[in-house]
Amino acid sequence: MSVGEIIGELFYNNLPRSGGYAKTRGYILHNRLGFTNDQVFCRYIEDSNYYVRLCGAPDRISLEDKLYVDELKTTSNRDITFSKTVGEYQVQFYMFLTGIHNGRVFVYQTLEKKLYSFEVKYNEDLVKQTLEDYLKLYEAKQKFRKNHHG
Repeated sequence: MSVGEIIGELFYNNLPRSGGYAKTRGYILHNRLGFTNDQVFCRYIEDSNYYVRLCGAPDRISLEDKLYVDELKTTSNRDITFSKTVGEYQVQFYMFLTGIHNGRVFVYQTLEKKLYSFEVKYNEDLVKQTLEDYLKLYEAKQKFRKNHHG
């Protein structure tokens, strides 16, 4: 299971998907702004109800005054609230996976060509609750498919 799957299902499932151009543009901006990490981190999580292997690759790990896990979101929306919220959840998972408890979300607003940054306080309870919510949704969808698709 990946952080991308969880974030995609919980935040983007009912939204129109960006086309290839938007994805390519996002990739170019990530590279231009230095958000180029490709190292994948994994952690096994066991609870009374589940046992999963969770993996993900944060956009960047940086050392400034302290070590940070950074996530970059790009948007053409003038209101960056949604992108910021998605990034906050994503960086929570990456802090959980890496053990680095300092996080930042960067939102690049493409129309203004402006980069916003926000520090994120680590909240392990939020990660565990979000994972639990995702697993309940996943199980419900699997049950539906089994019952209605043979």
